[in-house]
Amino acid sequence: MLEAAFPGLRVSSLSDMRIHWDIDEWNQPEDLLSRVQQLAPDILAVALGGMGYSKQERWIVNHAPQFPSVRVAIGVGGAIDMISGRTMRAPACMRSIGLEWFWRLLRQPSRLERIYRAVVRFPIAAISDRLRVHREVR
Repeated sequence: MLEAAFPGLRVSSLSDMRIHWDIDEWNQPEDLLSRVQQLAPDILAVALGGMGYSKQERWIVNHAPQFPSVRVAIGVGGAIDMISGRTMRAPACMRSIGLEWFWRLLRQPSRLERIYRAVVRFPIAAISDRLRVHREVR
């Protein structure tokens, strides 16, 4: 689907690789990292389904330095489900006013804590940090 929309794009998948988080370490196939290195991607999209918020970001932080070809690494989570059509996107009217997150909350109430962190706590922390840095510069 993406390759049809973007001529020249080459999409590779390691969807047969299963990764698990056990207490304080990654449990993953031994050849996972070498397979990613072999593909030499420019962009690494990581989706660790069912692992919960922040696991894919932790995996990226821990492993991206081992992939010299990667210019951008991003956790895509549920975006894959939306692109593939498995999960229905918000109606266009909600998307146009920036409320797709609210639609997902209505459809998946278990996401409330994650959305609260992203929509409320993160902006407050970012603004507080910016103000603190601004005061220190003066």
